[in-house]
Amino acid sequence: MEDSFASVLEKAWGLHPRSIRPQPGGWAALAYRVEAEEGTYFLKFYEKRRASTEKWTALIDAYSPVMAHLAGTPALGGRVCAALETVSGHYSAQDEAGIYMLFPFVPGPTPGFEGELSGPEVDRLAETVAALHGFGKETPGLRRSLWEDYQAPFCGDVAEYMAGGWRRLPGPLQAILAPHRVSIEEKARRCPRLGQSLASQGTACVLCHTDIHDGNMIRGPQGLVLVDWEGLKLAPAEADLFLLADKPWYPHFGEIYTALRPDYRPNAMAMEFYTLRRWLEDLYEWIQQLLFDRPDAKTQAEIYRIVQGMF
Repeated sequence: MEDSFASVLEKAWGLHPRSIRPQPGGWAALAYRVEAEEGTYFLKFYEKRRASTEKWTALIDAYSPVMAHLAGTPALGGRVCAALETVSGHYSAQDEAGIYMLFPFVPGPTPGFEGELSGPEVDRLAETVAALHGFGKETPGLRRSLWEDYQAPFCGDVAEYMAGGWRRLPGPLQAILAPHRVSIEEKARRCPRLGQSLASQGTACVLCHTDIHDGNMIRGPQGLVLVDWEGLKLAPAEADLFLLADKPWYPHFGEIYTALRPDYRPNAMAMEFYTLRRWLEDLYEWIQQLLFDRPDAKTQAEIYRIVQGMF
């Protein structure tokens, strides 16, 4: 595999790798540290065999130019990470096995592997999120495909899995979900209705990361850096804030955030919609992985553990 990676890196980015080493990564992509003659880089590899890859890679050409702009602004420079262009001016490369993106390497661990955020890190995160939310629909390069549409297309599938499609689910997953089938189906019905209401209200929108958690941050030399921007979207601020609202440090985060964004007004409906949509989307993706990705026994056990923790 390293030989094929090295070939892609040389052809697409003009690099001459000396070593390519696996790094801790998320569920969407595999991660590697690349030591090349030209410097040190971070490589993301999305496997084409995985059911979720199309979702995570479909908008690379839409969000990457926006991220390049944001990374070059005084407000967000050094706080976000943007992909590097290939020699042909694209933000990704691919072969028969997968899709590749290359980034500058930010040295440091993620809080997800190294414990809770410190006080100064909460301050920096609040400043970064407030700065990000200072950008709106006039952001250079922002395409309509990145605007929130308030859709939740997976809700119908989740409801169907709880009803007529129940027998398709693996036995261990049925055992976890059985006590919650009715409430899951009710959530899957309610979520689209909330989305329709928000869309009809003309809710105020800002640029959002939409997946802010401790696994998508790096403790860089100059402080926290937000990474993994596949979900970049023009959306209500709650598309980011809902993921932070249950943290013990959120009241302090909120004080800094609202001081920097005095015009912000909380939207309870948006908070409920994003909380519900993410929960249902996560459940849907775990089901998809179990049914279509053919995970090994260890990965299956981890998925069952995660799903159990959702209740």
